[in-house]
Amino acid sequence: MTPSADWDARVVLPTLGLKPWNGHAWRAHWRSYEATDHGGSLRFSGRYHRGPDHFPEDQSWGAVYLALSPEVALGEIFRQLSPELMHRLNGYRLSELDVELNSVVDCRNAEVLGLTPDDLMRDYDFTLTQGIGAAAMALGVEAIVVQSATRLGDNLVVFPARLQSTSKLGVVNTRDPRLYVPR
Repeated sequence: MTPSADWDARVVLPTLGLKPWNGHAWRAHWRSYEATDHGGSLRFSGRYHRGPDHFPEDQSWGAVYLALSPEVALGEIFRQLSPELMHRLNGYRLSELDVELNSVVDCRNAEVLGLTPDDLMRDYDFTLTQGIGAAAMALGVEAIVVQSATRLGDNLVVFPARLQSTSKLGVVNTRDPRLYVPR
């Protein structure tokens, strides 16, 4: 199902309410980058953010994609790898973060959004989900909670440009797993 032509994230998101979010989240990231670094998102677009690769600078913003469990964080990496890139798995670090945010919108229930789960899980067309990210940015939201496209659990998409001074993204620990054995 495609949302109706008049569906607008800028209208729907404010009806969901802002809530604080506190807890632990995980990120699988290149070992050469800090767990809280959103630099890649400032170059390339993703599901809930827009980068300058497809958008003008004034329509782009960065995001830190966190998972609410370690298996979701790893699943997000696995689903993006082609067989010829499997050897790159050993370059990833798994970091656990302590997160304290003041203004978060829960977007996990597609029905409450007036959408279907498939609307939010498209693998190549991020128009709708980037619209949700844009609406969240316009509202001044620090993060949104969304279903992971892995369908293993949920993600917390943090918008660093909207973090309040009392919010926190702190690394608790890191692990450097060995996920690939060359054959």
